[in-house]
Amino acid sequence: MIGRVRRIRGRWLSVAAAVLVGLVVAVVLVRSSVVEPDRRAPPAPALTPQGAILAPIEGQIGWLDLAAPGTRLLTSISGRSRAVDVFAVPGVSFGIAAVQGPPPNGEPGLNGGDLIRLDLVSGQRHTLLARQGQANP
Repeated sequence: MIGRVRRIRGRWLSVAAAVLVGLVVAVVLVRSSVVEPDRRAPPAPALTPQGAILAPIEGQIGWLDLAAPGTRLLTSISGRSRAVDVFAVPGVSFGIAAVQGPPPNGEPGLNGGDLIRLDLVSGQRHTLLARQGQANP
């Protein structure tokens, strides 16, 4: 009977030793695969945006400068008309803008829209497509 207890105890110790070795190996593997950040490295500098965005600004068309506060307006649309959208392609000196407002020359009718060609350097405008007739409510 004592021999049997010694055999069971010996097996138990062998299993315990194998489990302990397995845990140590697992901890070493996990620890070696975890990458700690270098705490001495300085943070990356913030990027400063550069360039400009062509956009409608309070009813006018202008450039929003990303590097500095403020805008540079290209148009001076007067009256109750206002620019509502603008489109341009890089490398081209003009853009197309949609201008919405009441009928021209005080004529009766509903608000409508016109497409204008806008020189992006000088701000000169030329009508590309004027509204056609009255819109139905």
